[in-house]
Amino acid sequence: MKAVKTTKEGVKRKRAKDVKKTTKTKTTTKEVIRIKDVGELVDYCKQQFGRKPFQGAAIDFHPKKPAFVFTPDDNSVTKVDAQKLLDFLKERNITSVLVDALNKKKVLVLADLCDAGIEVYVLRRPGYIKRMREELLEKHNIEVPKTDKYDAVLLAFTSPKKWALVDTRFLKAWKAMTEWRYVDTTFRIEQQRYDAN
Repeated sequence: MKAVKTTKEGVKRKRAKDVKKTTKTKTTTKEVIRIKDVGELVDYCKQQFGRKPFQGAAIDFHPKKPAFVFTPDDNSVTKVDAQKLLDFLKERNITSVLVDALNKKKVLVLADLCDAGIEVYVLRRPGYIKRMREELLEKHNIEVPKTDKYDAVLLAFTSPKKWALVDTRFLKAWKAMTEWRYVDTTFRIEQQRYDAN
């Protein structure tokens, strides 16, 4: 009869061998539905998330590109320049908007919307849209491409608990706060450069 090693190395080797012997589970391939149209995504979102879209316009902003605006009345996504956004919303009689994130360059546009009497809601956590896309893929096998127009549609189906109503006063304070933060950071970088020389 052989003596069994009771040292730490012997125990580690035994555990490593046990781990290698585990059986591999077979993976089954599931059919993935690829979204090709805005209307199709709207139907799937209503069905899977069980809620109506935001009653207003969902806007996906970008610092350098035009905004993508989803209006649930006609299930359309329109590319609109930020300077023409107020006129676009007034033409369609839209009284509230939902924005994906606060952006330093678009704060003045949002403040103009607030001053014009349009309610502005902001998604508290922009990562929630990504989570919705992952949930559709993992739980329901629906693949939503990562594009701005589909992000605007997903934004409209976020939960109302994730929205924050903002006004002009808040937007001005937020802009001042971010400018102060960046000034402080810039000052420290310049101070380090000065000290290095």
